[in-house]
This record gives sequence, C-alpha cells and structure tokens, in this order.
Amino acid sequence: MKKNIFLLFLILFSYVYRIYAMDYVEGEVIVKLKTNFISPSSNNHIPNISIQGSDISIKKIFDQGKDKILLIKSKNRSTKDLIEELKQNPYVEKVEPNYIIRPVERVIPNDKVYGVYGSEDEYWGFENIKAFDSWGITTGSNDVVIAVIDTGVDYTHPDLRDNIWRNEAECNGTDGVDDDGNGYIDDCIGYDMHDNDNDPMDFNNHGTHVAGIIGAVGNNEIGIAGVNWHVKILPCKIFNDNGGGNGVLSAAIKCLNYIIDLKKRGVNIVASNNSWAGGPGYYLGDILKRVIQESINAGILFVTASGNTELEYENERNLDERCKNLSNLYCQRVYPCSYQLDNDGLICVTAINRSDILSSYANYGNISVDIAAPGDEIYSTISTKSNNFLPEDYRYETGTSMATPFVTGAAGLLKTMYPHLRPIDIKATILHNSRKLASLNNKSVSGGTLDLYASLTNPLIGASNNLAIEPANFKDIRIKMIKNFPEIYENYIVLDKPLEIYLELDNEYVAYVDIRYLNLPYNFKLLSCDNDSACILIPDNDYYVTVSNQSLSRTVRLFIEDNGILDKDNQVGKIKTTIAFVQPLSFSKSETSSKGGGGGCSLSKNIDLSYILIAFLGLLLFIRKKLK
Repeated sequence: MKKNIFLLFLILFSYVYRIYAMDYVEGEVIVKLKTNFISPSSNNHIPNISIQGSDISIKKIFDQGKDKILLIKSKNRSTKDLIEELKQNPYVEKVEPNYIIRPVERVIPNDKVYGVYGSEDEYWGFENIKAFDSWGITTGSNDVVIAVIDTGVDYTHPDLRDNIWRNEAECNGTDGVDDDGNGYIDDCIGYDMHDNDNDPMDFNNHGTHVAGIIGAVGNNEIGIAGVNWHVKILPCKIFNDNGGGNGVLSAAIKCLNYIIDLKKRGVNIVASNNSWAGGPGYYLGDILKRVIQESINAGILFVTASGNTELEYENERNLDERCKNLSNLYCQRVYPCSYQLDNDGLICVTAINRSDILSSYANYGNISVDIAAPGDEIYSTISTKSNNFLPEDYRYETGTSMATPFVTGAAGLLKTMYPHLRPIDIKATILHNSRKLASLNNKSVSGGTLDLYASLTNPLIGASNNLAIEPANFKDIRIKMIKNFPEIYENYIVLDKPLEIYLELDNEYVAYVDIRYLNLPYNFKLLSCDNDSACILIPDNDYYVTVSNQSLSRTVRLFIEDNGILDKDNQVGKIKTTIAFVQPLSFSKSETSSKGGGGGCSLSKNIDLSYILIAFLGLLLFIRKKLK
C-alpha cells in the first residue's frame, strides 16, 4: 500500500514536470543571429552557422532589415543540447525553444439559446459596442487588409468569400511559380505556415469564426455582418488540420514575417488578429517579442487575446493576496498578451458578457490587459469544411478569442476613416474612448470595454498607454515622449515620461491642447520642462480638467501663448513645449493609479518553474521517509 502511494506521487510528479518543462517541440530551436555578423547580400545562404552532424536542418524564418532568425531542427539531439551548443557560438545572439502555442480555447455555451436563429442573441455583441451607430459613419473599405493568424479561414464561405484578400500577381500568374517573388509559391489568398503550402483552409472553425466577426460581408441579405462590411481578410494559418491541434511558435513568426513583407510591398495591412497564446507561466521568448515589435514598426497593429484560464496576470497597483506567491497558477502571465513594447501597438483583449460583467473564464490584469469586448455566445461564421460534422454555416462561440476580433475590426474601421493613424494612435483611440465598467475597475489598463462609435468620432494621437492628444485645427502637430527622465523630480513623482509637443498655429496667438490621460490622479500637477530637464510648475489657471463619466480617460486642456513662458520655440506661429504630469511626493507610488506599464510590484516575466519542481521533489522525499 505504501509503495503504491509513493508510485502515485511519482506519476503525479512526472506529469507536472511534463506540463511545465516540455511545452515546446523537442529537437527544435529558434535562433537570432548577431547583426554585425550578417552580410546584407546574404539572402539565400544561412551565414555563420556551423553545427556538426547530418541530422541538422536549418531554415531562415524571419528576414527583416538586420534581423535574421533561423529555425534549426535535429532528429537525434535534444532541445537542451542544441541550446547549450548554440550558446557557445559567437555568431548567435539568442537561442530559444520552439514553444508550442495554442488557439485560446473556446467555451461552448450550454444554455437554451444556443443555436437560436432570428433573435437579439445573434447580434448582442455588435449592439454592445455601438456598431449600429457606427455603421452610419462608415462600413469599411476594400482597401483595408486585416491578417487573421489562426487555424485558417474558410475562404469559400458565402458570407466571407467576397471579403477574402487576393494576391493578384499569384492568382493570375503561373501555377507552381513564385510570380511575385516573395518566397511563397501560389500564395493567392494567404498561406499555411504550419504545413508550408498555399492553402489556408480552416478545418477547425476557430479562425473562420474570428474572421466573421471582423469582416463578414454586410448588407448581402444572408447570415451576419462583421464589424467591417467591406474589408479584405488575409488568412495565415499556424495550426494543423485535425480540428484541435497545437501550433508552433515558428509558424507564427513566419506569418508575421510574411505580412511584414507584404506590407513593405504595398499591401495595406493595418492589423493582425492573434487569438492564440502560450500556456500560463510560459514566457514565449524575446524573439517573438522582437518580431511583434517589427510588425508594429512596419505599421501593423497586433491584437491578441488575454486567454480563458481565469488568470490575474498581475495587480501591480494593489497586489492581490493570491498573487504574493509567484508560483500560484492563478497569477501567472500569458504571452503574447503580457509583452511590454517600446513603440506600443499591441492591444490585449479580455471578454465581458451581455450584462457588462467580466466573463468568468477571462484572464485580466491592470498592466497587460488593455480593454474588454463582448465574448460570450457570439454568433458568427464557421467553416463549411470542418472535420466536425456541422449542418449549419454559423454558430455561437464563447471566449476571449471572440472578443479580440471586435477590437481588430474596430482598428479596420478607424484606418478607413483616418488613414494617417499609426498603430499607437489606433490603440490610444480605442483605449481612451472605452466605456468604463465597474467590473473592469483595476482589471485592465483602460478599465473599460470597446466603444466603437466613440472611437470613430474622437481619433487621438498616441504617446503612451496613458497619454494621448486630441488633434485640433493646427497646421501641424507632433508629439514624442522624452526618455531617460527621472521617476522622481524634486518633490514630485513623475507619472509618465514628459511629453514634447510641437504645434504650428493657424492665425492664432494662443493655442489650447487637449491632453487625454487614463486614470489621472485628482491631485496631479503639471510641469513645463526645457531641454536641460529643468522644470517649472505650471499655474493652475493655465489649464483645466474635464471628466467623463463614461471613461476613465480625463482631458486636460492646456493654454499656451505663442512665445509665452511655456513656449520654448521662440518663433512666431510655432509652439514647442514639454509637459510632465506629476504627483506630490507625499503620496507613495503604491497609491498612484496612473503609471500604466511601469512601477509597482512587478511579477517576473519568466517564472522559474524549477522552484516548484524542487519543492515538489522535497515533498515526495518527505512522504517516502514517513512511509518507511
């Protein structure tokens, strides 16, 4: 009996170890080469890598500027051995496992309304985001392209086929020939990066359901209308065909490389929808983070799901008791949602139900998770080619995977209305115009859910997660954040990096600038700073604040006189000023609710699971001793 109990614990230990230590493809690694060892002319040759053995295959999967990323596979060597060997290579900057990623799992509703046709249940999510009001402004544009990186898309679906992107050079070219020279043969309507072929057909339903929310054809007398009635969906497939399989990180990287190349070739890709994630507590690595950053730098917004495991990624402003033990699964972060990027064009989306309550399954966090959108019982398209027998072309699905495309679709409409908006501008517009919800208080950056109508009627210029500018009738307006500014300045806590504002006036001597700030403390002050980081306190009568009950974003209207004390430019008709939001030092940082992406009690991005395993092994030895 004692022996059986001990064996049971050993089996449980091995199961836990397998879950936490082997969530990657054995014998495969992703490698980033050092930029100073790469020849720009080396397009088809893999430079500077030499590994002994005939069992090794090397393939370039990302090639943008100076960044070259390889996928290295071995039939006989372990991932650990490959990493140890490649770490010694002087030409390798970073080597990481080829982590397994998964579609964010659906939560299938089991109530009586499941599958009911012809009721408000079919469009409650669109009503919630004020889509019906928004469609009076715009219904989208066929010039806007949105990439769906997922299980594929059923491009033959009658409610999607007219909105599928086409690569005309390949569609009208010669079969078996790479007509456009982008490295992918016959990629007429996208690509399957998992199986390395030109057919991104969905046999799972997940990607098709997502695509329908973004862009099912509107006003065509069948099915549903997506957020965009007119748009082009670009399918890029990263999962296998068996209806529930995993994908690998390298396929996602290849998709991002693919759409960056298309963007550089003139395809107007404005956003990618990424309703997938790694497992809880698994940092997906710096390489994926770098690739996502490059896609944003290319002008492609990256929208992703927070996940459905009821996790609190972090609560840095008011640490939850459950999260003081960093090994608690409840508190572990999920990626790519939790990546913090420099040029921030990543939006992480959680889900609400039809009562405007945070969904019970949805992950949340006041640093990583940006905004919510409807996610429960969302009615959309499904694949007609699914491996699961389904007699209908539409279905209800539930999850943060369904919430994410509402936000991605909003990005498409914003880009239709305001083509000049950058990813950071689109993010700022969506977050600052969100509708405040009590259930999301301190559980997301914005504290609100998507308000499509407010976003379309109030575009913003983004500066950071917290700061944005409302454009006015200036000839020109430019903003940038001042880096390397201290967190404490004299007797003040600096709430965000100072904001440099450049204005060119239009026959005016006094300008007012409306600055939007998320979660701005009521006891804030404004400083005006010069190039030497010397700051003065701005008098209270030079600005005033308006507060909206619908949003956590507060508007500070600042008055600046041409060539006045706040104007550092000294040219007639032009204003240049630097503004810092601060709080008196007498209030501790833990009381400051406006720092957004920094400060506070940060959890480790990559929790060392070896501590869990060591503790588990110690427990087993203790039990064995007691059983003797």
